[in-house]
Amino acid sequence: MKKIFTLIFIAFVFIACSKDESEKAEDAVLIIPEVEIEVTGVNTTTAIVNLLNESYPNTITVKYLYRKNNEQTWTESKSGSLVNLDKGKKYFVKVRMENGADFKESKEIPFTTIVFLEGNMGNGGHVTNTVNKECTIPIIILPEFVEFDESKTPLVAYIKIGNDSLKAKKASFVNVGGDSPYSVTSFKIELPDNVQSFFDKDTDYNYLKNYTIGLFLGDSYIHIKNSGVVGLDPYLESKDNNFPWVNLMSVFNKTPRFNKAYESQVSNGKLALYFSGFFWTSAGANSNVSAVAKRNEFIITKSDDPNFSKVLASNESSSSPTCGYNSCDTEGFGFAHSINGYYFDFHFNNFVCIRTYKSDFAAGDYFIQAKMTDQNDEVFTSNKFAFKIE
Repeated sequence: MKKIFTLIFIAFVFIACSKDESEKAEDAVLIIPEVEIEVTGVNTTTAIVNLLNESYPNTITVKYLYRKNNEQTWTESKSGSLVNLDKGKKYFVKVRMENGADFKESKEIPFTTIVFLEGNMGNGGHVTNTVNKECTIPIIILPEFVEFDESKTPLVAYIKIGNDSLKAKKASFVNVGGDSPYSVTSFKIELPDNVQSFFDKDTDYNYLKNYTIGLFLGDSYIHIKNSGVVGLDPYLESKDNNFPWVNLMSVFNKTPRFNKAYESQVSNGKLALYFSGFFWTSAGANSNVSAVAKRNEFIITKSDDPNFSKVLASNESSSSPTCGYNSCDTEGFGFAHSINGYYFDFHFNNFVCIRTYKSDFAAGDYFIQAKMTDQNDEVFTSNKFAFKIE
């Protein structure tokens, strides 16, 4: 009987001890909190992983793990400060809390390293535009950026206006390098050929539109924005940074436009017709050849006589050699302009004066229309504008 009692007592102690150990194991699992993290301070090669749990037992081991997008292997960091990352790459990070054999993990949080530092931007000069062709943006480059390899981090740029976008022909960094600690280079994009399509859906006439640049560098995305106001700086905008620029990026509507007719004048048998609107740069007014019409043509017709037509034209990027805006030897046309902010390209000319012989025109109602041919022989025709000769 004594032996039986002893066996029962031993069994009871064993069961009690087993229960205590089980409860301790359950308690160990329960004391690991839900793991919450955030990523801040994302830079070119570094990022900060912040553990949002306010407190946890000191028996818990915290591991910071990260990996590149499309890779399966996780790398452990000694702390929440991730270093030696690649520029313009997408990463995932998570935190693992361990207590013995038990563990919990946070959600995987994505982040993308940037290519530019804020100190790289600005003070490099003015944005320059070859009209509807190129845009060059100067940048001050820090030494670490000189090692940027476009073959490893390809550049893809989009021209964006509202909800419409067009892919740039090419995006590149030029003149990278230099002997000084700070070297000046430029980011250059070649605009697509069909930027005129930005104006095709307009119900009201727009002679120019400011565009922004959506720039993909590897996995990263940067938005180069316009302020939209002449005299205010556009800026570069990424998730964590805003960078200054010093000029606007614009595309110009190649279609000329008549807005207003002024009182005509007659002198020495010559009739001078004055109009305002948007007309291409005349020869010599700007060195930007793509802004100069290869051929300017003005056609005047009479509203009640379909057989009447007067055509005045000039070829090879020049206005009539014998006619200016304020004087004329024979007949022709000349341009004048008013300063319009920073825009000295298409529509540099706001006024045109048509000079012809008064004897060719009876009093009555007329129409005038402009046709301007670009360097690729594409013709752009203005509105048919009504005016009166007294």
